[in-house]
Amino acid sequence: MNGQSRLSILVTWELRGGSGHLMRLRPIVEQLARRGHHVTLAVSDLIRAQQFFPDLACLQSPQRPGQNPGFPQFASLGEILHHAGFNDLGMVKRLCAAWQAIGELVRPDVVVMHFSPMALLAFQAIPVRRVLIDNGYSHPTATPRMPDLRPWQRGYVELQDGIEEDILQTINAYLVEQNREPVAELPALFRRVDSINLMTLPELDHTGPKRHVHYRGYVEPGGPPPPWPESGARPRVLVYLRPFAGIGELLLRLGGMRWAILAIVPGHDQQLKARLAGVSNLHLTEALCDLHLAARQADLAVCAGGDTVGIMLLGATPVCMVPYNAEQYLTAWRAEKTGAAVTAGSPSRLPPRSDEIITALNRLIGNPDYRDRASEFAARYKDIDPARELSAIIAEIEGEGFP
Repeated sequence: MNGQSRLSILVTWELRGGSGHLMRLRPIVEQLARRGHHVTLAVSDLIRAQQFFPDLACLQSPQRPGQNPGFPQFASLGEILHHAGFNDLGMVKRLCAAWQAIGELVRPDVVVMHFSPMALLAFQAIPVRRVLIDNGYSHPTATPRMPDLRPWQRGYVELQDGIEEDILQTINAYLVEQNREPVAELPALFRRVDSINLMTLPELDHTGPKRHVHYRGYVEPGGPPPPWPESGARPRVLVYLRPFAGIGELLLRLGGMRWAILAIVPGHDQQLKARLAGVSNLHLTEALCDLHLAARQADLAVCAGGDTVGIMLLGATPVCMVPYNAEQYLTAWRAEKTGAAVTAGSPSRLPPRSDEIITALNRLIGNPDYRDRASEFAARYKDIDPARELSAIIAEIEGEGFP
């Protein structure tokens, strides 16, 4: 902190694709800008970030050449880091130098990092405030080894240990060159920050509850009220899914059950719209609504995973999860343990078939225990307020002593 009344803040997002990361950051970035801070973004998906933040400066985050933004098959965070170039000292030096060049350009007082491990390493050598905004998938536990991202299957411990040892040696070689203390184990790098804020809850943390973090829940922007069909039918079922091969069949079968279906399907085509045009108890839209309000109004929810699962459970709404990839299946694996959710399909075949989804939904409909467990979950976190958590995150970014 340099004592100035307004701060220069660099917000980074380095790994993985998808608009969910930007949606997680948007309320934080917008609040910082409203408070008069100078905010610059360096992000994995530059075009999409410019659409989300048209009035802010957006830069492309440094990437290893040929890097695939998705990691659905990787078994650990160590494998993801390996894929990002952390096993190659020359690559680490080049990418860290690129991050430091962005730092020279922006001159940040604070760096807010979301799934940005190379930026985290690069800014160890620069005297700035470092704040992490992550979730359980991208932030490790306080243990010697990186957490398993596929706990439902047999792991290859020796292979993972070898990967992590290579990365640890590379990171420490870089830190020593930068006159910084090496780390004893790989997860310790992720704790060399001023504040860690996880956008999830302990029960839904991908890799298990952690003690060294702030759990913030979900602070996604509200949006308009949910446009439920006017039929008045019950139960009300919220469907929030991306298009996949069986989504038309799924929505037709749901509509045939005469439930009131609100189907949010971003990116759906005209063919799907025409196919569902005659289903009066189903409203199809691409536009996202206030999910917190939808959770309080719905009787059931169908979603792929991610933050939507937690938002629904906080609204006491049981969830049928339709994971598309291993990360979403990991969320489902955790959510099922609450007793308030079921998962359609299996990790060997994603996404599941429409009949598997209907079967899982019928389990929710036919068993009131799921509703009871969802109500218990919501009661446990009844004092969580998204606005208050957002204010707490902003306070962590601004640091003590900010006017």
